[in-house]
Amino acid sequence: MTALRGLAVAVLVVVTGCATSPDRTTATSWTAYREHAASVTDWDLAAKVALRWRGGAESASLGWSQRDGRSEVDLSGPFGAGAVRIIHEDGTLQVMRGGERSVYDSSTPETLASATGWPIPVDALRFWLRGLPDPAQPLEALQLEQGRASEIRQGGWVIAYAAYTGAGTGTLPAKLTLTHAADAISLRLVNGQWTVGDA
Repeated sequence: MTALRGLAVAVLVVVTGCATSPDRTTATSWTAYREHAASVTDWDLAAKVALRWRGGAESASLGWSQRDGRSEVDLSGPFGAGAVRIIHEDGTLQVMRGGERSVYDSSTPETLASATGWPIPVDALRFWLRGLPDPAQPLEALQLEQGRASEIRQGGWVIAYAAYTGAGTGTLPAKLTLTHAADAISLRLVNGQWTVGDA
């Protein structure tokens, strides 16, 4: 009886270990991923994007250059009229299109929508693109897969990650979708290619 009890305890320990180790491993892997992605402050991203909202649909080639707190975003092909450049720095959003330059306060979520017609929260996007929650707003939900975000929920947005790719010494998202059900907005990014500085 003692031998059977000992065997049962041993089996229970093995089963419990199998059940809890993946969670511990995932948490450790997520910490490592988060630290790497957050340390990438100088980066360039090239991708294809497609946006759908109640007012219509657009697609474009995206070029995003990030240098610490300064974002330079080039969209070629949207709005039916060539290229658009967006510069975001120190709470200011500059939009250059068709030889005209406009300046906006980027502190409100509606800024990018009013400036370009693309209703996307520009302040949060530089974090979401790297597979990170925006630290400036509450995190509603986070799902992990293989130690990386498979879904982030913040501010009514759902960011779903379908693929990652090599970037520097780690990985960053290559395919993701942002959706805001209440406003019927969907942004899909594919073929993400990253060039990162030393991280």
